[in-house]
Amino acid sequence: IFSPMSSKLQINKLAERYPFNDSELEQLIRCHTAILDVKNADTFLTKIALSSPYSYFFLPGNEMRRRIELIEDEILPAGFGSCLRAAMSVDGFVDCANEGDLSLERFLEGIADCGQRGHKETLRIIWDVSSYIL
Repeated sequence: IFSPMSSKLQINKLAERYPFNDSELEQLIRCHTAILDVKNADTFLTKIALSSPYSYFFLPGNEMRRRIELIEDEILPAGFGSCLRAAMSVDGFVDCANEGDLSLERFLEGIADCGQRGHKETLRIIWDVSSYIL
């Protein structure tokens, strides 16, 4: 999505509008790139988890993948990751305030709503996920 020359400029622009620092934005951009990779058949949650460089540093080999699969198969309701992705993507504000890549902006907005913008937005996401699952 970003060329090396424009990435710092783009990250600075995103940092002005989203509640993340530069290193968090770099990681979120990697997550977003992984999510858009249609050749990668991993689930939404697995793509997010594996796009973090820390997953390989602290959990070598396939340990992170194994843990995410266990959580998705044994703990979370079926379809939770897809429902979370859908709930994170419904913010209409992005459509009118977008200054760049609409898909990336929706993703960043959704991630911010999941915890960086206070309890009301977080509860809205949880409610939306619950309503999609039911």
